[in-house]
Amino acid sequence: MTAGLGLSLSAIAILFVHLWKVMQQQNCFQQQIENLAISLQRSLNRYTDTLTLLSNH
Repeated sequence: MTAGLGLSLSAIAILFVHLWKVMQQQNCFQQQIENLAISLQRSLNRYTDTLTLLSNH
């Protein structure tokens, strides 16, 4: 009985650790996506500003 309880608790702990690691990876990936989107938006803004400047001259 005690061994079964110990195994069950260990399995639950392993599951929670796995889910926590998956969530951490998803958060890291989401942060990378946001950083790339910001970088892309800044580049597009620079190019748009350059084109606007050139079209005004």
